[in-house]
Amino acid sequence: MCLKTEHLKFLDVTNFLAPGFSYEKFLKAYECPQTKGFFPYEWMDSLDKLDYPALPPHEAFYSSLTNTNISLEDYQYCHHVWQENNMQCFEDFLVWYNNLDVQPFCEALEKMCAFWKDKNTDMLRQGISIPGVTLTYLFMTLEPDIFFSLFDEKNKDLYYLFKKNMVGGPSIIFHRYHEKDKTKIREVEVKTKGVKAKTCQKIVGYDADALYLSAIMKDMPTGAFMRRREETGFKKESSVKMATEWLEWEAETRGIHIRHQVNDTEKRIGARRLPVDGFHGPSQTVFQFHGCYIHGHQCHLTKGKTWNELRKKPMAELRYETQVNTKYIRSEGYTVIEMWECEWRRMKKTIPAIKEFLGVKFQRPMDKYKTLTHDQILQAVLDEQLFGVVECDICVPDHLKEKFSEMCPIFKNVEISREDIGDYMRGFAEENKIMPRPRRSLIGSYFGKEVLLATPLLKWYLEHGLQVTHIYQIVEYTPSPCFKPFGEVVSNARRDGQGHHCGYHETGGKF
Repeated sequence: MCLKTEHLKFLDVTNFLAPGFSYEKFLKAYECPQTKGFFPYEWMDSLDKLDYPALPPHEAFYSSLTNTNISLEDYQYCHHVWQENNMQCFEDFLVWYNNLDVQPFCEALEKMCAFWKDKNTDMLRQGISIPGVTLTYLFMTLEPDIFFSLFDEKNKDLYYLFKKNMVGGPSIIFHRYHEKDKTKIREVEVKTKGVKAKTCQKIVGYDADALYLSAIMKDMPTGAFMRRREETGFKKESSVKMATEWLEWEAETRGIHIRHQVNDTEKRIGARRLPVDGFHGPSQTVFQFHGCYIHGHQCHLTKGKTWNELRKKPMAELRYETQVNTKYIRSEGYTVIEMWECEWRRMKKTIPAIKEFLGVKFQRPMDKYKTLTHDQILQAVLDEQLFGVVECDICVPDHLKEKFSEMCPIFKNVEISREDIGDYMRGFAEENKIMPRPRRSLIGSYFGKEVLLATPLLKWYLEHGLQVTHIYQIVEYTPSPCFKPFGEVVSNARRDGQGHHCGYHETGGKF
């Protein structure tokens, strides 16, 4: 994608354009004139020819690749350029020809960078391709209170569960051949029912536009996640710690973004690489939340305790280590703001604004249930009270299989062999020596075992009669159409880019 050293990053502008976009279209999009130029590529077969004292003859511009030569008029234009620029040797012509590309290219690149600068993005510094730059802009459109949770060590199995269940999009052949006024519609299917098949009278094609854009504008899984597993009776396992509550409260009251373990990675300080709970870069401020038992605090929460069983150290030693760490962070030039667990607990109980904030920020409709049943989970999905993912077994009941026969609704990646596919494709595979061994492929199926389903999709399945026979776990998030502003910007740019008189700002947005 790019060549990079400590002091240089060499980028290719084609990585910032749509696939297949030509240089000519790039210049046209940014309203930069493309200067006419010609060059005898096949004649120029030696560096010695750079000293050639005149314009090469007309036949030197012939291209065996295209089996064409430039016109006499174009050759006369080259001769005019030679004389007008007082060229002395062919090297002068080469420099002129190369500059034809460079000058309009630089102008177009400056306009392209200006387009992104208007969106507070440095295109050449913040990315090496258009997907990277767009991703940067995408997250810039988020509201300050939106964050996405990372899986910690305790819940790392969820990372592999999500990864295993990424299936991609299907590509399905519903019927191999149709011809107007000749072929029959569902001839085999209706024949078994004693019905005469209708003749195909029209073939219509539909292209669904902007599906990815539509998807990204829908509710996204934001905020801290809540996990519930079958083995614990679907009891709440919150990923929100008191430290996260306090850090988000500080971010809200100060009007800043605080980086912490849930929304990013922990900042590490100095040569000791000391991890801190929260960090605000612009003000170089460190936020530390101290659990009273973990850090040896003397308070009502640790009353009578002199030894920490968890950390196998005296409470006094833990208290001293905490003081040393705070002193070290300050010695590295950072401001430190600290909060003890006992104080935060008191504030949550006595300050209405904090209680209200935490209720809005972290509480969800299902939080009132300490445990859940199978039926409660499915009803919550149908009522849109539960948003996130559900790991479950699901199937199409027998009486609906005919309805879904043309497009089995459950998609999954599985090992398939020639024995698993239809007669036609099995013959094709054997004839062309395809699939000699089983391979992992995306298929449509009537059932899924231990599949991870997003709740909007699961809701559709339930509404269309599919049955969930087993639920293993759920992971709940806060739904938010947080990328909708980005989607609207892109949609508007695409519409503006369709106009005949659109400027480079509209066309640049379409890119």
